[in-house]
Amino acid sequence: MDLTDTELLYLLRLYLENLPGRHLRYCSLAESNYRLHVFAIDPEWEEDIDMEGAANRELEVRLGSCAKGPIILTECGPGLSSIVNVLANYLTEFPSSAILKKRVSDLITSAKGAYEEAHVPLVSCF
Repeated sequence: MDLTDTELLYLLRLYLENLPGRHLRYCSLAESNYRLHVFAIDPEWEEDIDMEGAANRELEVRLGSCAKGPIILTECGPGLSSIVNVLANYLTEFPSSAILKKRVSDLITSAKGAYEEAHVPLVSCF
């Protein structure tokens, strides 16, 4: 993982941890539909398509396909912001993974969209 990836993950964490709650329901870890804080890949998928592919498949199950572009965020809170740790772990393991980097980019775009929808300027969260 290079400096740019680290900076993007930092930005993603900043955006997700400060999402405006006007249009998104705050969910505790126990309430989160994303449940990214207990992220684990399926061993059978890892065996069939490798660890990187299995991680992407599990992200797809929890967040939706990144082939369609950025996802629509449905909640905010630690269950969602845990995605940064998940992506950091897998980008450390697979630093050239285009699909994982696309996930980071799409999530940043999704977070920006949530700020725009709530009419909250991004700079107000800093």
